[in-house]
Amino acid sequence: MAPIKFMFIILTASLLCCCSETKTKKVKKPRIVPSSETTTTPPINKVDSAEITKEIPKKKTRKINPREKTEKKNDTLTNEEIIRDNKIPAIWEQTFSSNKKWMELYDLSKASFITGWRNEFDAKPSTRINEYELVFAYRRRMESTFNKSPEFIEFSVQRFSKDADFLSFIKSFPIQVKPD
Repeated sequence: MAPIKFMFIILTASLLCCCSETKTKKVKKPRIVPSSETTTTPPINKVDSAEITKEIPKKKTRKINPREKTEKKNDTLTNEEIIRDNKIPAIWEQTFSSNKKWMELYDLSKASFITGWRNEFDAKPSTRINEYELVFAYRRRMESTFNKSPEFIEFSVQRFSKDADFLSFIKSFPIQVKPD
């Protein structure tokens, strides 16, 4: 058995030696052909800065025309109006309050949010949070759940901040929740 292994090793080594040899190739040197035209380039130290600035293209600027003000429709509100008024628009109030399914979703989200924070305060009594931070956390949860209906999110958040259940929750945990 040993002679077979020995012969296999010798055969493998001889094959590797034969295959690994590389032939040297002659590299031709490029021929330099003198041309009839002579081009002279100025030395780097003597380049005129004015010539360089001529070669640099100028940046293109475009004029931005101010947008023309469009007429506001009576049935829609802009974000500035919502923030400025800080109240639920009448259209949203009519749409969502009259629809039973939307109100069930609101009530469910409100109840689960309050229950979650109640459990947090019971488990960790040292937890402290401000009232506006709770409303902000409710907004973030609503945004992750109802990301395709921003009107409902805004309706829910504004309604939640004035909801009797939320206000009683704040009063039941006066040490953990700081009022605004």
